[in-house]
Amino acid sequence: FCVDEFFCNNSHQLFSYIHLGDVLEHIDSPVEYLEQVIKYLNPNNGRLIVEGPLEQNANLSFLFRKIISSVTAFIFPKRISNHIPYHITFTNSVNQLKFFEKCGLKTIHYEIFETPWPYPDLPYDNIISMLKYCVARISIKLSKVIPSAAFGNRFLYVGQLPSK
Repeated sequence: FCVDEFFCNNSHQLFSYIHLGDVLEHIDSPVEYLEQVIKYLNPNNGRLIVEGPLEQNANLSFLFRKIISSVTAFIFPKRISNHIPYHITFTNSVNQLKFFEKCGLKTIHYEIFETPWPYPDLPYDNIISMLKYCVARISIKLSKVIPSAAFGNRFLYVGQLPSK
């Protein structure tokens, strides 16, 4: 289902699995949204699977983005970005888990990991793209050396409604 089809489901069908892949960061009221989604989750054995970015989590890519934006702001103080914000909400690993708890879910599995996102894969066409590619690859390598819930730019969550 897409989001519109899902919420137009008038049969009030309950689902054993609901998967939200890269959805929550695009929603302006994620708590209310998830509360609506949970209504369709089977309360006996239903699983909610959610994955998405951790744009405020510690990783090399995050640090690189902050440095680049600070340098750009210093060099061009009056520059106005024309970047359309596709992501409305930003989070880190700790707050993401608290979000699911606030929504009344019981955690079954929560994993943090590093991917090349948001930097491009090959091919790169200029020096900045090449730097971004290298930073992403180094960050992935570091995440394997420094395993920590605080280091990574993606999460995978599996939860369920608490037993009654």
